[in-house]
Amino acid sequence: MQYYIQTKESFHKIDENMREVIRGGPGTQRVLTVEIKKGDLSLLNNKIIWKYNSKVYLSEPSERNACIVNLLSPTPIPNTCVKIKEGNIDIVTVKSQQKGTYDLYYVLDYSDLVYVKNNVKTITGVSDVIIKNDGVVADASGIACPSPAQNPNTCKVGISISPT
Repeated sequence: MQYYIQTKESFHKIDENMREVIRGGPGTQRVLTVEIKKGDLSLLNNKIIWKYNSKVYLSEPSERNACIVNLLSPTPIPNTCVKIKEGNIDIVTVKSQQKGTYDLYYVLDYSDLVYVKNNVKTITGVSDVIIKNDGVVADASGIACPSPAQNPNTCKVGISISPT
């Protein structure tokens, strides 16, 4: 149970640093040591996701088919997923394909704030990463935005997450 708490603390630390970098403007960066003892931390579709398979669940389990596809997609977590909000972390439990187990997810979703350009696909163990504000970089299709004022609905700040 201790790794749930440790991972949640890591997620709060990641989120705090992400938001500082976003507020700090272009060129702002933070070096962060992330420790994931169990499970996998992935960066996918502007979301930072921790997944762990367990025999215990942290929230009311959602049905797998109704939840899992949308949980990992670029869209917000759907209402078909039962989630608990702790700060900016969404905690979701999904019934696993393996009987008697559950897939636990912690999700930080930045889809509405920034484009996360990840140079790190999965983190396990202890890793140092750099979170950097690249300024306004592109719309969802990757087309460069000369000015966010030209299309404020699609141009967003780019945040890159890279190994040190």
